[in-house]
This record gives sequence, structure tokens and C-alpha cells, in this order.
Amino acid sequence: MMGISLAANCQEANNTNGSVSILRSTGFGASLRKFAIFIDGEKICKLKNKRFVQYELVPGNYEFAIQMGGKKLKRKTASMALSVAPKGNYYLEVDKKNGFISVKTSLAETTKAIAEDFMADQKKAVCVD
Repeated sequence: MMGISLAANCQEANNTNGSVSILRSTGFGASLRKFAIFIDGEKICKLKNKRFVQYELVPGNYEFAIQMGGKKLKRKTASMALSVAPKGNYYLEVDKKNGFISVKTSLAETTKAIAEDFMADQKKAVCVD
């Protein structure tokens, strides 16, 4: 399915994987659009507003990106590098900035406390393409 090492897609999830959670609460302005999440250039999910996804990843370096819609990663989409350590927990939040003509999206790391509060109140996304 994918060239990246998503432990969620493997039968052998082990205790050395790292966990990455991606949270989206972008307000009313973009609430009707699904955001496409990419890891290492491959689309892994379409994320609705007020939803989150969690992945177990084999330790290593990854490039995360998010954009409004699309099946392929656009050349100018901002990305974020993340080095996943064994048993590490990482929380990424979607950041949306309204421009004069367009909307720019990006990912930023957030704290465990903020992420756990968000995840307690929101639904986990079911990512099917």
C-alpha cells in the first residue's frame, strides 16, 4: 500500500514504535473541506474538522505535510520534518492562516496536555480513501 513504515498497516506492531497524533480544529472557515495528510509524500488520510488520527511509526525520519484536498502533494505545500524515536509520542496540530486570496495550512508540534484535552472531546477519524 505505502512505501512508508506505518506500523498500523503491519501485522507486527511492536513496543519500539513511536506514536504520532495529528489534530485538526481549524474553525468554521474551512470546516467543510477535508484536509489531505501526507507522510513522505504519500497521502495517508483525509481529515475532517474536529477530528484526529493516530499512527504508530517505525523509528526514523519522516516528512509530514497537509493541504486542502488533492490526491497528490502539491509542490508548494509546506512540510514539517519529524524524527520519530522508539516509544516516542508526538502531537501535531493543523495550523490554518487565512490569506487575502487563499488559505495556507501547516503542521506544528503541540503539547501532550493540549492534545489529550482535544482528543478527549473529539472523534477519531476513520481514514479510508
